[in-house]
Amino acid sequence: MSLRINGFNDGQWGMFEGVAKNSKQYKAVLSKTTDKVKKDANEIENGVSVSISKVGNEKANDISNTNLIKSKDNAVVLTDPIMDACSEYGTLISINENGVPQWEINPGNEAKFDRAVEDGLKKLGGRENYNFWMRLTQNPTFMGLTYSAEDTRNRLHNAGIQKGFFQVTVGDHTATQFLSEGKNAAAVYSKAYYDDQYYNFIKSGGISRDYKSGDVFRIGGKEYTVDNNGKLDVPYGEDIWDVEYPKTKVEEIKD
Repeated sequence: MSLRINGFNDGQWGMFEGVAKNSKQYKAVLSKTTDKVKKDANEIENGVSVSISKVGNEKANDISNTNLIKSKDNAVVLTDPIMDACSEYGTLISINENGVPQWEINPGNEAKFDRAVEDGLKKLGGRENYNFWMRLTQNPTFMGLTYSAEDTRNRLHNAGIQKGFFQVTVGDHTATQFLSEGKNAAAVYSKAYYDDQYYNFIKSGGISRDYKSGDVFRIGGKEYTVDNNGKLDVPYGEDIWDVEYPKTKVEEIKD
């Protein structure tokens, strides 16, 4: 049997492609789009049963123990059982223009590869749990298509992640993200997006543009007053999506 495995790159999900004589082809393709996440998986007979999937509906068949993962210093560091198994039982045959490696499992090692991956995934709490943390090593913009903000926050809190910047590493993949507790905000934003929003809304005064000196904002649970330059002195790293705006005159009268 010839089994080839494509690895991961930022913004991409991997693909397994194995072809066995006298059996069906196996393909598991995962793609992330702006409006949906599509899963197309067909297993081969007498072939490899492992699939990497960004799963929403697989929980019934793969019960993940989300409490197994714990952070240290607001960082989670995990091994990548799939790439570890590739290194042990396969040969790296190419790296494409997007930096995605392609591995070929050495003949006769397919079953060992399969077992190594499954054993490694169990240590991480299951395949679905692995997918969640691997997802956090990439751009989190579309995480809401698969995970609710509440689910994401609960998983991160269970791991000991506190609001603010945190880091996730899975194998060779790593990213710094920002956990927000804002009521109407997404749970996770990339550091790059945080930096952009911090400059545009805080440093440049965008958030307080329509307010006057002395008006009080509440950001990240702390009060900040608009200064004479029409800006707020909010420290970098504060939760800029957890915002309570100053009350209008009408709101003050109603109170």
